[in-house]
Amino acid sequence: MLLDAIQELRAAGAEAIQVNEVRVVADTYFLNSGGGIQVDGKKIAAPYRFEVIGKPQDLEPALNIPGGVVQTLEEERAVPTVTRSGKIVVDALRPAKQPDYAQSSPR
Repeated sequence: MLLDAIQELRAAGAEAIQVNEVRVVADTYFLNSGGGIQVDGKKIAAPYRFEVIGKPQDLEPALNIPGGVVQTLEEERAVPTVTRSGKIVVDALRPAKQPDYAQSSPR
């Protein structure tokens, strides 16, 4: 369900996403590990809090569409809350890694 939320937010135009204390990037992965969730190898615990930067008028409806993330979570007896804020801070950082194949072109 966390991955579904990330995908829905990305499709709606999210520019930056953080789940609890972990920055979400293109190669972020989720792992169910013995009663807990790991995001990129870091264990996180409920409540799962998403900090998302993007247009609220696009993000909020995307989460609330019929059959979408919010409805699915409610069916599983979770209590999702979507709150708009004038200021969002995404302060978790990911170190840049060397690409496997891409390289700069000479000038």
